[in-house]
Amino acid sequence: MLQKSGLAAGLVWQIKYADTDLKKTTERLQKVDAARQMLLKNVSTAVDKARKRFAGDLHDDALQKLTAAELQLQRLHDPNGDTGALLAEAQVLLAETAEALRRLLFEVRPPALEMPGGFAETIRERIAMLRSLTGAEVEVELALPDDLSYEYRSMLFRQLTEAMANIEKHAAATRVRISLQVRDAGLHGIVEDNGRGFVPAERDRLPGHLGLLALNERALLAGGWNKIQSEPGLGTTVEFWMPLSESRV
Repeated sequence: MLQKSGLAAGLVWQIKYADTDLKKTTERLQKVDAARQMLLKNVSTAVDKARKRFAGDLHDDALQKLTAAELQLQRLHDPNGDTGALLAEAQVLLAETAEALRRLLFEVRPPALEMPGGFAETIRERIAMLRSLTGAEVEVELALPDDLSYEYRSMLFRQLTEAMANIEKHAAATRVRISLQVRDAGLHGIVEDNGRGFVPAERDRLPGHLGLLALNERALLAGGWNKIQSEPGLGTTVEFWMPLSESRV
């Protein structure tokens, strides 16, 4: 009887443990399903967001410069105008437009990203654009595996360029640090600047906040994380991590 009672008590405890484990598993599955639905929603709107951003960048940069150049050329008809100065200014505007379009096309489809060994070259070329546009001193640390899939390289490139674009448009930084290295079975990235900074809690009301949102969404879709730390006048740090488990060719 004692033996049977002991067995029965043991079975009761096993059932309780199993019930607790089942509840925990159910809760985890519910959280996973909620995250899956959120990510599916984000994926379904990603193309539309990309198109809107492309159109916005085209309108706010290249097209505005072209309009300004056109106005300068129209002023050449004024007999009292300084022809040489007007032509020089129009030439500068057209050169800036060409550079803006080149940068935009580079980000849409970097030419070397698909080539063997071209990933680091593509990142360095984009960093050169950052230096040219801002005049900032940029410290670079890149230690990348050679066997990353094209999809993974593309995702990392978008993550880095999104952070760099925010520096170019809003930071007014003089120093930037960019690091991308293997850590904890994933790739750990940091893009840090000494620019004007902002209050992260208020980013939904700031210009360019959609780009900051894309940083978080992209990292989550990759199974990783993204953090943004910033204070007004003290610069901004974008830090992210993406697992390498499904990144190989």
